[in-house]
Amino acid sequence: MENSKRSLINKSLEDGLILGGVIVFINFISYLIIDLESISFMALMSVGVIVGILPLIIGLVYFIKKYKKVELGGVITLNQGIKYGVLVTFIVALFSCVYNITFNNFIAPDYVKESQEIIAEKTIGFMQDMNVPDEAIEETLNKLEEERESTIKKSKFVSPILSIPGTVVIGLIISLIISAIIKTKKPPFSEVV
Repeated sequence: MENSKRSLINKSLEDGLILGGVIVFINFISYLIIDLESISFMALMSVGVIVGILPLIIGLVYFIKKYKKVELGGVITLNQGIKYGVLVTFIVALFSCVYNITFNNFIAPDYVKESQEIIAEKTIGFMQDMNVPDEAIEETLNKLEEERESTIKKSKFVSPILSIPGTVVIGLIISLIISAIIKTKKPPFSEVV
């Protein structure tokens, strides 16, 4: 029992660091490649999902299936899959937190401010294209202005740290779904783990 717990922790730490490294790499490459000013409003809104959540989903599917096959001999319970997936996600969240603090304070300290300005411009442009009344546009602009300074200040340390629980909850949901799909019943005379 102790060996299986140690194996779970060691394997989730190892795989979490690998997945965290991949996600950080994708985020950094997207920062270098994507010009926020030149993409559409809808594309801008999709970037977070594509760069943040999609690699997490793909990574958890891959690593939970691999854990089932390699570490558990092809037999995994719902509970084992969820535990493993949540631990991997927790490591990914910690890794991403450290990266985001480093990125927002040292690599590109003005990135959040610039992206907030671009989001505000694109939001207003989208609203104008949709023929939203000027009063509603003005109200939205005022809200964006109020939130901008707070977002910029929080991006240095608070937001990356506060993103850990949210990431773990997302990982829990993804792990639950994956584990429910790939779970297997243990043979009736197998060793109890």
